[in-house]
Amino acid sequence: MISGLGLCDEYNGSIISPSNFRMWMGNFFGVMTILSVALKSRAFKLSTGFRRAFATASSTTTRSFLDETGLNIITKHGEEPKKHGYDYHIPVMKDECMQYLAIKEGGIYVDCTMGGGGHTRAILERGGRVIGLDQDPDAVMTATVFLQDFITKGQLEVIPINFRNIKEALCRSIFAKGQPIDGVLIDLGISSYQIDEASRGFSFGADGPLDMRMHQGMVDNTLIGSDRSLTAAKIVNEWNQDDIANILFHYGDETRSRVIAREIVANRPIHTTGALMTLISRVTSFKDRHKTLARCFQALRIVVNDELGALDQVLMDAKDCVKIGGRLVVISYHSLEDRRVKRLMRNGILGSSFEDSREVDVGGDESDEGVANMIWKPVVRKAIKPTTEEVEKNRRSRSARLRVAERIDINGDSASISSKPKMGNKQIRKFQEKNGS
Repeated sequence: MISGLGLCDEYNGSIISPSNFRMWMGNFFGVMTILSVALKSRAFKLSTGFRRAFATASSTTTRSFLDETGLNIITKHGEEPKKHGYDYHIPVMKDECMQYLAIKEGGIYVDCTMGGGGHTRAILERGGRVIGLDQDPDAVMTATVFLQDFITKGQLEVIPINFRNIKEALCRSIFAKGQPIDGVLIDLGISSYQIDEASRGFSFGADGPLDMRMHQGMVDNTLIGSDRSLTAAKIVNEWNQDDIANILFHYGDETRSRVIAREIVANRPIHTTGALMTLISRVTSFKDRHKTLARCFQALRIVVNDELGALDQVLMDAKDCVKIGGRLVVISYHSLEDRRVKRLMRNGILGSSFEDSREVDVGGDESDEGVANMIWKPVVRKAIKPTTEEVEKNRRSRSARLRVAERIDINGDSASISSKPKMGNKQIRKFQEKNGS
């Protein structure tokens, strides 16, 4: 019956009100968006896409951490991780990363975003030693199980920490012992597991809580450098309309940010990714819906994790952590990241159009021409993109851009690791202070 579809009033059979009809249509288009996400998935079978699309908020994830030795895995229920290695995340441009890191036998390398351990394993198989960093407890557990043999052989050291604290990690490391190392690899992408796991709240392809915290609130807050209690739910439910609009515009390049922010504020409280997706879908054309959702979710994730502040910090500190002749290899996935990496490698400047660019203390003097004598020398002139074959196998790699720089010696300069005040994204700190976060 028509009334069974919610198109007629339950009591008298009359047509529902325009407001209720609008809500019904919003839900309908929300379901259609989920179906389109599942149908467009090339990396998985169709049936898998549908199962992911209709996953509910009841999905759970294994909470895990390392014991005091850093070797033994402890989980909430004593379980092993659901996915291992390449099932957790397919490493992007693995061969290119190994080529430009120029792995030396016995050399020490830092994988700043260990994830499922794909890049880490490739370095280890080429004879390098690795200090693996990750702030996500699930990633730490997965990689440690996947690479347990290398830990036993003394080739791998796992430190659960945000990569913005790379100096603290090297001082803590039994490999580095507070000394500069041979290379740093930073893959700034979110892992496939984090996207697919509904309970993490990163994706609009499945309904889950609006969390989006990489560290899941389980890492030492004194080392993170940001508020570990801040979630996407707190932003959409407590921050004011102008600040939400600014976040969507500046961190997601969303041109209709004002309209979307107004819809969000008018329909509070919002507790799940599905509810947020429905609200955004109501005020977005069907043609642009998928890209708009991706931009909005990206913007919220960047702010929740202070991703740009963490990137700025590790880029500034890398010069003190890498030996002369060592390499810095960075994979970025959107322009806000890539612009920072490119500017630092070329002329020592961080920043974007949203924030004032600032000169970085690169340890060199300014020449007569007004160009800083840099301690990083770009190895490749332009960013390297994944091959067509890789994109076909792993569609999520399509936006990746790889840049490489080599640490060079200027007037007897040498790397030196010392403590340094932590920095963060200035604009995000202003948002948090203004909204009491």
